[in-house]
Amino acid sequence: MINRNRPTTSDDALTFMAEYGRAYLASGGPTSRLEEALSGLGHKIGYPTEVFATPTGIFVSCVDKSGANHTTLSRIKDGGINLGRLCWLEGIFEDVYSQKISITQGNKILHSKALQKSPYKMWQCFMAAFLSGFALSITGFTLFWPALASGLIATATWWVAGPGTSHRISSSIFRDFMGATVTLALAALCQLLLPAPFEAYSIGGIII
Repeated sequence: MINRNRPTTSDDALTFMAEYGRAYLASGGPTSRLEEALSGLGHKIGYPTEVFATPTGIFVSCVDKSGANHTTLSRIKDGGINLGRLCWLEGIFEDVYSQKISITQGNKILHSKALQKSPYKMWQCFMAAFLSGFALSITGFTLFWPALASGLIATATWWVAGPGTSHRISSSIFRDFMGATVTLALAALCQLLLPAPFEAYSIGGIII
């Protein structure tokens, strides 16, 4: 059982801020907002904090009651836009900041298996990618077969830039480049087989 009355140590604070920052950036959160939020939390709980965040890593340093510095550096290995998870993370942060839960409890939530799992099943992700590509093309060009192809291209692009290569290629920039290459190549092939505006085929993959 967690003792809510146990004083928050600098290590507790540093662990929470580093893990929250890593998860926040991995979900596509803005660096400036993160730096401001964590610095504010550190000062509120009595540990002056400095934060430097980039899309690929976060540096957190806080000063404990004795004046000693504690520092940690976390690398963002895999990231992408996940608005649902961002909202969930910000809810946890607000609960910690307003002292509805302790930092220790916040740490337990951030390290739970629920955070590591995707909130969506694989078939749902495939369907979302396909429907987004199809809808963007059909509403913009009103051509059924190019829209169908756009949905399939969007799905292929999502797979190549995401789960299909994430375990073997750590660089999200290179995965995005591969996804763009797939989009352009498949769109060019489809346009050759069934003449239609190039954008009608490629719009889904480009948005993905």
